[in-house]
This record gives sequence, structure tokens and C-alpha cells, in this order.
Amino acid sequence: MVKETDTDRLMRQLLAAQARFAKAKARADQIVRPAREAREDAVRAALAIGISLRVAAQATGLSHERIAQIRDGK
Repeated sequence: MVKETDTDRLMRQLLAAQARFAKAKARADQIVRPAREAREDAVRAALAIGISLRVAAQATGLSHERIAQIRDGK
């Protein structure tokens, strides 16, 4: 039987932590992406009916810069 060195153990723990992080990030992306898209849809609707950038920013929590990008179609 080969004894596991400290380096081997730390590498195994690092790889396990990276795998857990990747899983958690994938789960978070499933939640965050639809929420972001919904906020951007709300901004498009608000701008379409004449609501100002400032009010849209306050209502959605998006930055003025991001709202201007949405307005400009970026």
C-alpha cells in the first residue's frame, strides 16, 4: 500500500472543492440567468412606455450603464 503524502491529500481536497464549486456555480446560474433576463425584459417594457432610465434603474436594481446598453440593443 502506498502512503498518501500531504501534497497528494491537498490535491485531492482541492479537486473535490473545485468540483463542489462547479456544481454550485451551475445551480446558481440556473437561478441568476433567468432573473437577469426578467429584469432586462422589465427594463425594455419600461423604456417602451416612456419610463426614465433613472426610474428603471431604481426599480430593477440594474446600473444606468446596463440600462443604456439594453436601450441601445446591446
